[in-house]
Amino acid sequence: MIDGNRGSGRTTLMLSQAYRTFMGGDPVIIVGANLRQTNHLRKMFFNMFPNFKLIGGHILFLSRYELENKTQGFNSNTVVYWDHYAVEADRDEYKEECFKLKTYIKTLQNHLNKIKDYVNDIVITKYS
Repeated sequence: MIDGNRGSGRTTLMLSQAYRTFMGGDPVIIVGANLRQTNHLRKMFFNMFPNFKLIGGHILFLSRYELENKTQGFNSNTVVYWDHYAVEADRDEYKEECFKLKTYIKTLQNHLNKIKDYVNDIVITKYS
């Protein structure tokens, strides 16, 4: 994916905000697109905040695929930060799925029209 905003600081800004939220007392989840990118976010976070020590509370780094299974039971004040790359990957995946569904719907409509024509031919033949 070629991104014109690459290197503009969106991820750094998101990680900084997640840090401030966590230091303010709220549990934080940071979501990456996949396991590799999530590990990159974790390394980036600890490079940005080398003196960070998790004394209490929760800060999790999860891929978008892990999010649903690993966050059950978290309280409602948990703040979830999505990296822009994860959002864009989801968007692209949904666009592809939407295209496939639209194609499938057209195929079903074509089959339905053929069935209607067939039934009409039978009715016309029978009652003519």
